[in-house]
Amino acid sequence: MIDDLGYYTVGTEKFYEKIPAMFKAQQLKKEMSWTFNDKEFSACDWTKEPTQSLDELYAIRAKQIREEYDYVLLFCSGGADSTNMFYAFVNNGLHVDEVVGSAPLEGLRDWKSNPSNHDVTNTIDETFHTQLPWLEKIRLEYPQIKVTLHDYFEDMLNYKADDWLIKGNDWMHPTMAGRYNLDKYLHLKRIAESGKRIAIVQGIDKPKLGIHKGRFYILFQDNIYNNKYDSVKHPNTNPVFFYHSPQLPEMIIKQAHVTARFLMRPENIEIYNGMPLNDERYKKFPMSELVSPPNLSLYERGIVPAIYPVLKKYSFQAGKPDRMFLGKHDAWFYNHHSGTKIWEMMQSDLFNLIQSLDPKFLNFNKYRGLLGFKVWKKYYLLGPVANFIPQGDIILSDTPPPVLDETEQLTLIKEMDEQG
Repeated sequence: MIDDLGYYTVGTEKFYEKIPAMFKAQQLKKEMSWTFNDKEFSACDWTKEPTQSLDELYAIRAKQIREEYDYVLLFCSGGADSTNMFYAFVNNGLHVDEVVGSAPLEGLRDWKSNPSNHDVTNTIDETFHTQLPWLEKIRLEYPQIKVTLHDYFEDMLNYKADDWLIKGNDWMHPTMAGRYNLDKYLHLKRIAESGKRIAIVQGIDKPKLGIHKGRFYILFQDNIYNNKYDSVKHPNTNPVFFYHSPQLPEMIIKQAHVTARFLMRPENIEIYNGMPLNDERYKKFPMSELVSPPNLSLYERGIVPAIYPVLKKYSFQAGKPDRMFLGKHDAWFYNHHSGTKIWEMMQSDLFNLIQSLDPKFLNFNKYRGLLGFKVWKKYYLLGPVANFIPQGDIILSDTPPPVLDETEQLTLIKEMDEQG
């Protein structure tokens, strides 16, 4: 199951963490590759939309997880992905054993809430205005579900040198290594030691679409799926992705087709312009793509009505993380804890890591600076853009072959990367 979350290969050696894989590739002077369910996804016809509805597919996925595991724990932030995931279980009579909300509450005593500020630097306000009310709602309406508020600030204060980097994988932020660390919860240890299998489920991720030479593609990139690690150090616990799993690729394909049609509706032009990749936009405004990239927050939140029909109400939301290294969404930590020894250790560890790596493993933008590690990508063809323009049931053009061979993948990645 761990392979479902993606892994790297250097020579014949397999790695589940990115940093050790990069150093091994650097040491051996070998290429490094990323696998994300390549065999299963390449066997799918991504141009053919499944006939089931999204809600039907969400229910199938929830049932798969419930039947495979004895204890189902959901990470719930109050955002759209985890909320839809939660309802996929409870609306279909499938029991959730526990929900966990993560927040660094002990580190927020001096934080001044400002719900009118939706900038990325105020992301922490989602804790107070979205996450905590959502957890309380679950506690009141579903008393059979255990609700755990994971205050990970203590975890942050106890970070070990370099260990927090390995756990961060791609997300080199102060909060990452503590957010998903559930190893201190003895009730989970006892459940695992009793022989029961625990699923620790995350709502990763929304479909990322791009347009290249008049065709829609879906994009998978490794840094998104590196937002995970084994939260409870026990062989009976498994991190599980709800949405992007080889057990139900039909759900991802359905989401992609629904999203593509949604983006092509004239009233959604602003969301369309926030799409991660679009070579037509790049040809018109190449410099703006490098200096000020598309508004990914607008895109991800804009497509919510299309892919999550069960959600009717939106809570407070701030900007999405702006970069993978010390992103502005952790501004609460920089502003209130910048003089601590742990912050000095983090800065030193990250600086030394960057200095030790070959620059080819870094994602550097000459206008926006160092954004993070190099990103590994996979693309799958959805079909011509014309097929997704709202025209009833009329097929506007022939569907091209559904699978890109290795050469076509490499060419596509190179051309898309030129967009910055």
